[in-house]
Amino acid sequence: MLKQGFKYFIIIIFLSSFSFAGLIDGISLTVNNAPITLLEIGNYAKKFNIPEKVAMRALIQQKIEDALIKKYHIRANDSEIKNKIKNISTKAGMTLKDFDKFIVSTGISLKQYKINLSKKIEKRKLYKKITFSKIHKASEKDLKAFYNKHIDIYSMPSMIDVIKYISNDKNSLHSIINNPIMNLKNVFHKESILKTKELNPKLLSVLLQTKVENFTPIFSINKKFMSLYIKRKINVKVMPFSKVKKSIFFTIMNTREKNILKSYFDKLISKAQIKIIREPK
Repeated sequence: MLKQGFKYFIIIIFLSSFSFAGLIDGISLTVNNAPITLLEIGNYAKKFNIPEKVAMRALIQQKIEDALIKKYHIRANDSEIKNKIKNISTKAGMTLKDFDKFIVSTGISLKQYKINLSKKIEKRKLYKKITFSKIHKASEKDLKAFYNKHIDIYSMPSMIDVIKYISNDKNSLHSIINNPIMNLKNVFHKESILKTKELNPKLLSVLLQTKVENFTPIFSINKKFMSLYIKRKINVKVMPFSKVKKSIFFTIMNTREKNILKSYFDKLISKAQIKIIREPK
């Protein structure tokens, strides 16, 4: 009986050590003793279509943010979550009931959606706490200087003449951008005239910021990669400063906030206790 019990004890110890070794094998690094796994890095890189090294840096910052949120006792209350959901559903032109149905149809539970939303609210609160005393409000002079420097952004054409370059391989697209006269079999291209009033705001913003005879940044669409070469902008009309003043203010303040946060977290990351166990390939 004792021998039988001892045998089971040995098996349990063996299995425990095996699973612990597997857990250690899965850890890529620790940040102030908080682990980041190879799986986390791989999933993050895939989700945002970025290299694993970039994903690793983003996850390091995420761990530091989580620790700060805990340190400063930052919480998103039920009222904040409800108001956020109400604002999102209103912008989408949906009732709260229809919005709930839509969320469930995407394969995520309402409970999980609220947890994810809560984390976003908490992060936003942390960012405000960090930047509150450091950010300076943009002046009228700042706004006008930005407007004059980026007048192309505020010059609205009725149409944009482009060449669309599409490929399954992002690197091939980079090669075309660096050398447009190249002819690669896995890069398809065609000319197109785009009407600005029919474009979604995000794409229109990218096109307005891209100068004539230049390529847009590469973006993904329907599991493929695309970049647009701007041949010409047709029937261009410059928007008056008074009409875009508010937009310029938010652009400047958003840029300032990003710069402050980057500097802040760069310093924290440089001071953090980071132990690399196994780097992603």
